[in-house]
Amino acid sequence: MDKDEVLQDYKTQDAVVRNIEILGEAVKLLSDETKEKVSKYSMERHCQNKRQVNP
Repeated sequence: MDKDEVLQDYKTQDAVVRNIEILGEAVKLLSDETKEKVSKYSMERHCQNKRQVNP
């Protein structure tokens, strides 16, 4: 699917948004030890992307 097809397909949009929400919730459940192992840049980038989708 290209961008235009996704923009016209509300079910696909909903599925993508839901998957991002699930990933965001999973990140919140990571242990502090695991979070420390992940680079600061990666965590900030993920949170930034989530805010763009869910302002």
